[in-house]
Amino acid sequence: MKKKLLTAVFAVAVFAVQAQQKVIQLYNGAAPGSESWNWEEKQLDSNLWHTPVVYNVTHPSLTVFQPWKDNNVGTAVIVCPGGGSRHYP
Repeated sequence: MKKKLLTAVFAVAVFAVQAQQKVIQLYNGAAPGSESWNWEEKQLDSNLWHTPVVYNVTHPSLTVFQPWKDNNVGTAVIVCPGGGSRHYP
């Protein structure tokens, strides 16, 4: 059991080192129209869709996850998780 646990921890550590991210800020400062907002960015983990939701975002960004060098075939995927919607439980 210990050997399996150590193997899993090692695999996660290797993946974490390989999966380093690059964050690209979309604006220098706050996004247009939100410059005077004074709300804090927050994350809600318990919601209708059972997935984390981030709101009050004034400094939007893109996060780049690059493939391992051996798997890089020049194809990209862009995930746009939406925005501008709100639900009330």
